[in-house]
Amino acid sequence: MNWNKILRLSFILILPWIASCCDKEDPQPEDKRKLDLPIVFVHGALASGDTYASQFQRFSSYDYPENLMFAFDWNTLSQGNAQGLLDQFINDVLSRTGKSQVILVGHSAGSGLGYSYCADSVRAGKVSRYIHLAGNKQTRPAGPTGNIPTLNIWSTADLIVPGDSMPQSTNVKYTDLDHYQVATHPQVFGEMYRFITGESPADLNIKNAANPTIGGRVVTLGENAASAGTLVRIFRVDPSSGMRMSGNPDTTMTPDASGWWGPFAVNPAHHYEFEVIKPGDASFRTVHYYREPFRRNNPWVYLRVFPGAGSTISFLLASLPKNDNQSVLAFFSSTQAVINGRDELLVSGQTLSLPNLTAPNQSTIAMFLYDDGDQMSSLKPVGLFSAFPFLKAADVYFQTASPASIELKFNGRSLFVPNWKSATEGVVIPVFD
Repeated sequence: MNWNKILRLSFILILPWIASCCDKEDPQPEDKRKLDLPIVFVHGALASGDTYASQFQRFSSYDYPENLMFAFDWNTLSQGNAQGLLDQFINDVLSRTGKSQVILVGHSAGSGLGYSYCADSVRAGKVSRYIHLAGNKQTRPAGPTGNIPTLNIWSTADLIVPGDSMPQSTNVKYTDLDHYQVATHPQVFGEMYRFITGESPADLNIKNAANPTIGGRVVTLGENAASAGTLVRIFRVDPSSGMRMSGNPDTTMTPDASGWWGPFAVNPAHHYEFEVIKPGDASFRTVHYYREPFRRNNPWVYLRVFPGAGSTISFLLASLPKNDNQSVLAFFSSTQAVINGRDELLVSGQTLSLPNLTAPNQSTIAMFLYDDGDQMSSLKPVGLFSAFPFLKAADVYFQTASPASIELKFNGRSLFVPNWKSATEGVVIPVFD
């Protein structure tokens, strides 16, 4: 008997059965979930969807589909029917994706909104998992009976919201992250990814892309309302000065009715200015945004403009000078606060990471810089901004008699911006990612 021939024949006969078994997908246990549910991110007070721009890029770096990530923008200054609006948004996401549930993520005030949203049994049925970032202490997981699997992340270094452990939840405590970092930090991404997918990401860094595209929204500061009639002009700038490489923009975009603009293909080696103008409206303050290079697709590049008269925050912004004898800058850190003793912020060589401007319990994210009237820089707090967390203002004088560049250096990284005249040319907003 030829056993070799029999064995070969047996293998040929059994091979299709082996292949069919390998093609079958094993049932997914709880700790091996797929990357197929939409994620709805909810920002906190005075923020917008770009709170999660870096996390969007990390999730997409590790194969989470970009078309399954959504940012819910809401007016944190006048909350109104926020739960109802969130419900409409989630319904729209479910309709667009064909899914029956979402993963809901909330940070700070957004965590309060998200947790409250899940308390209703009908709405809770639309939420597969809930992530509570830098939120107030809760006594049980999300859901009317605590039935929604919940990830709770907080930091003892967060002096804005005193979070704590949540019973019967997945709890992660940090001791070194500021309030904003609890939403934006790479380690937080790792915990969210593991909670959502059941697996750890291969890395925590944003992967570079060869041909990234960007887009975003034009919205009013704090309210996140679309500003009708605006145009977005994008210029390539010299990274060593912030000056435009050409007098003509690389492109001009008209935001849609909801404020969305893009996409725009960027070169990851280039620096760009984003100018928002509103032709025919003399009361509109032009803004010039300057960004670090874009390394990966980012559809959440938000360009905040000043709200009109009657806004809850307009009285605060009205204190900013409109004076062609000086520039007005608004420094913005998009992924962390500036903390005295931990971080270093220099503007034109002057240290602004000072105790009276960047105390740990203020979690300073944005700082307005302008002269208080004497054409000298005292670096002292000015205006009404000191009464608010996250926002500060300092007395810093930038001359406009001749064109010049202003260097901002944050933790060793530099951005250069021009000294635009604040009345006729607008407000300068350098952004550090």
